Amino acid sequence: MKLARLFAFEIYPQKGIAEPSRPVGGRIVPNDRIKNTLGQIDMDARLDKATSIAFHVQNPKTDKYQNAMRNRVLDFCFYSAKKSQVASEEMALSLSRAMDNRSKPLLLLVSSFELANNRRRVVIWAFPKDEAFKFSATKQGATVEFVPDVFSVSSQLRKAAVFEGTKSNDSFWEGRMLDLQSGTTDLWIKDFLQSRLSVGGHQGTARMVDTIAEFYKSAIDDESREQVFNAIVAVRTSPVRRMSLARFAKDYLSNDVKVNFLASVASEDRNVTFDFDRALFETKLGFKLFKMKDDVYVSAPIGLVGTTVKISNSKLSYKGEIVEEKLRSIHGR
Repeated sequence: MKLARLFAFEIYPQKGIAEPSRPVGGRIVPNDRIKNTLGQIDMDARLDKATSIAFHVQNPKTDKYQNAMRNRVLDFCFYSAKKSQVASEEMALSLSRAMDNRSKPLLLLVSSFELANNRRRVVIWAFPKDEAFKFSATKQGATVEFVPDVFSVSSQLRKAAVFEGTKSNDSFWEGRMLDLQSGTTDLWIKDFLQSRLSVGGHQGTARMVDTIAEFYKSAIDDESREQVFNAIVAVRTSPVRRMSLARFAKDYLSNDVKVNFLASVASEDRNVTFDFDRALFETKLGFKLFKMKDDVYVSAPIGLVGTTVKISNSKLSYKGEIVEEKLRSIHGR
C-alpha cells in the first residue's frame, strides 16, 4: 500500500457563520516518520473492523446517484493534483461548518493510498487540539516546557473514516468510521461524511427477504412472479458473499420487473451492501407455498419446483413416494 497523497488542515468551528473562512493548510510531503505513524495508528484503530457506514443518495430521482462527499473522495484520490487539492479544501471547509463552539479545534488529515488493480484507499483523520508539557533531562536535572498548540494522536476524541474502491459508479458508496467520543455523532457521520450507519449481514439479509417476499406477493402477473422465483433460486446457488437490493435487481431481474422492484425500495436502501447470510435466506425463502382452488396448501422446496414439482397453466403436478405422514397446523406450518 503506497501513500500517494496527504493533506493537512487546521479546523476551527464555524457553524452558523454566513461567510466562513477557508481553513488553512495544504499538501504535505510526508517523511518516513509520518508514514510510519499513519500506518501504526491505522493498525491500532483497526479501521477495517470499525463501524460500517454508507453515503446518502442526495437526489434519488436522477439516473446517476450522487453524494457531494463521495465526489470529493473520488476527486481526491483519482484525479489531478489540482482537483485533489480542491477536494481536500472542500472537505476541510465542510467539517469546519459542521462544528459549533462546543467542539475543540481539529487537525484534519486526508490521505490517499494506491492499492493493486487500480484500487484506492482514502483515510480521513481528525485529531483534537490539546496542550502538553515537553520534558527533557539536563545535567542540572530537568526542564519542562509548556506547548500550547499540539494535536493528540491518542486522544479519545479523535475521529476517522476510511473508504476503498475503484473509479466506478458502483464503488466508494460504503466505508468505515471511528468516533471514540460517542460512536454515532451526527457531526461526524451525518453532517461531515454525509453518511448513515450501514447494516449487518443478518439484518441486511432479513430485510432483503422481506422485500422480495412483499414484492412477489404484490406482483401483478404470473410472468413477474416467475422471474422473481427464478431469481430466488439463482441467489441460493450463487457464490455471492456481499449483496445489496440494487445488486439483486441488476444481476437477477430484468426489464419492467427490475424497474418495479427497485421502485418498491427506498432509494437510500438500494445500494447498502451487507454480508449475505445464505442460511437465513434459505430458512426464510427456501420453500414455495401454493394455495389451491379448494383451499389445499402445497409446500415444496424451491429447488424442486420445475423438476419433480411441475407448474403449467396454473396447474400443479407432483408424483412421488410417501415416506412419512404427519398431522400439522394449518398451511403446513
